[in-house]
Amino acid sequence: MDERTRRNHLGIWLLLLSLLGLNIALSFLDLGIFNTILTIAIAALQAFIIVTFFMYMRSAAPVPRIAAATGFFWLLLMIGLTLTDYQTRFEDIALGRLLPEPGWESPGVGQVPNPLSESGYTPAPQPSAPGTAVPNPASGEQVYASVCIVCHGGGLGGAPRTGDKAAWLKRAEQGVDTLVDHAVKGYKGMPPKGGHPELSEQDVRNAIGYMLYASGIELQRR
Repeated sequence: MDERTRRNHLGIWLLLLSLLGLNIALSFLDLGIFNTILTIAIAALQAFIIVTFFMYMRSAAPVPRIAAATGFFWLLLMIGLTLTDYQTRFEDIALGRLLPEPGWESPGVGQVPNPLSESGYTPAPQPSAPGTAVPNPASGEQVYASVCIVCHGGGLGGAPRTGDKAAWLKRAEQGVDTLVDHAVKGYKGMPPKGGHPELSEQDVRNAIGYMLYASGIELQRR
């Protein structure tokens, strides 16, 4: 290998390391759906560089080039199908259609499914004073454990993960009332009230209060 080829390979190797570092840096940023898009795009670029330079496809015969291009086509097709399935499952999971327990689809009025209780259901917590706008994290924990954890427990579909203080700080800046309004009416991929219309607005407010509290964000009680 001559000096020029060695320098080219070293430069390409450093470029691959830089792209890897960029991918790692993106994992610490909350960009919503763009996290997934950028990660896949960078990974595809890395694969293209490896195939082109380290597998010498630039100077390969037509047949190997066609075979490599076909592999990329099928890879992109599978990624597209997987993302489509993932995006549609977000709504199904939120609405309880993929959960095995039949009660998740039609809980009783004024009740929310609670897998932590022996019976499977616990009456929805009510505020101590009717009409209060202050969230009660203690009561909200039950709502979170039975409804919200499906998506917010692991960040499904770009939902802010409970415990991720940076992600919740951005949303807390909008104010609790705005967060409650989004959750009650539905926002982006989230259906109204997380797909559980039996929840009251205060139930939703309490659950948001719990997620903020569990993420290290203290609310001012008034």
